[in-house]
Amino acid sequence: MLPPVSILALIPARGASKGLPRKNVKPLAGKPMIVWTIEAALQSKVAERVVVSTEDDAIARVARNAGAEVPFRRPATLATDTADSFSVAKHALAALAADGYRPQFLLLLQPTSPLRTAQDIRRAARVRESHDADAVVSVAESPHSPQWLQTIDAGGVLHPWAGGKGPSRRQDAPRIYCPNGALYLVRTRTLLRAKDFSPPGALACVMPPERSVDVDTAHDFAVAGFLLRRQLHRT
Repeated sequence: MLPPVSILALIPARGASKGLPRKNVKPLAGKPMIVWTIEAALQSKVAERVVVSTEDDAIARVARNAGAEVPFRRPATLATDTADSFSVAKHALAALAADGYRPQFLLLLQPTSPLRTAQDIRRAARVRESHDADAVVSVAESPHSPQWLQTIDAGGVLHPWAGGKGPSRRQDAPRIYCPNGALYLVRTRTLLRAKDFSPPGALACVMPPERSVDVDTAHDFAVAGFLLRRQLHRT
């Protein structure tokens, strides 16, 4: 049995969004979208702190009301379309370290994955603990094997994209998985060294497609709302 580790749940949420304006606080199935992630993090009881990194007053207010901490404000330079998740996480870790808090692990939870559950977070934590892993990344099975991908030339003719024709039957294609963006659990020192949330040797936490929706567009938002309402109706 491994000793317990300190885990910081970090939820990055900026106010500006070109694809879907104000999506983080946009009502989704009865509550602001970011609240689904905050509640999942709190209910999982995996992290000792749940912190939201934002530059936006409205997001900060919603986050606090939902039970998350907003102990610092994200600089405007890290709230642009070009700001990367590692830089946001590095800033958060530095801001918290200035107050004496240095977690052993960082759990990155994007608010654009509102269907991720507390059970998914707990399962990722169990995968990490059972293997003493440096990193765990959530993935979902891809509906299409790369062997089936095709390109179209200037004459409209199809050509295999990845070397050779695909298998004759779908059942013969290997299972392929893709990170779904729902969660990254990584050892802090590994993250700072590798500057990567999925460093070499990262383990997979497989999630079903219906909980792997990543909200970027109005269509994604509508799909997520439908699935959440269906989930609520079932419970």
